[in-house]
Amino acid sequence: MFFTSSIVRVDVKVLGMSLALGPVRLRRTLLYLVSATRGGPARAKIITTLKDEPMNVNQLAERLGHDYSTIKHHLDVLRENKLVEVAGGKYGQLYFLSSDLQENYGIFIEILGKSGKTQT
Repeated sequence: MFFTSSIVRVDVKVLGMSLALGPVRLRRTLLYLVSATRGGPARAKIITTLKDEPMNVNQLAERLGHDYSTIKHHLDVLRENKLVEVAGGKYGQLYFLSSDLQENYGIFIEILGKSGKTQT
């Protein structure tokens, strides 16, 4: 069953429930994680990089010039906040933008522009 409103989308599955971010919560989450925290610039770079193609932690670390543990930390934060999803086994997992972030990528671009941070 699928319920929708302008604020929250709830997808009720047979084996449980999954709550998706709505545009308002997505905006708030992005504002905090990209513009209001010290790790914001790195997270913004990760998001813009994953927009082009899914990557694993090593690929992101090489592309962005950060060490593995830094990228892994930021991916964990983004995943906990439902901005990225992961596929694959323990090693070589690929990270993707969440469907909510993909569908509302314009919100991210708007926040990025207002925060004064540039895209890479």
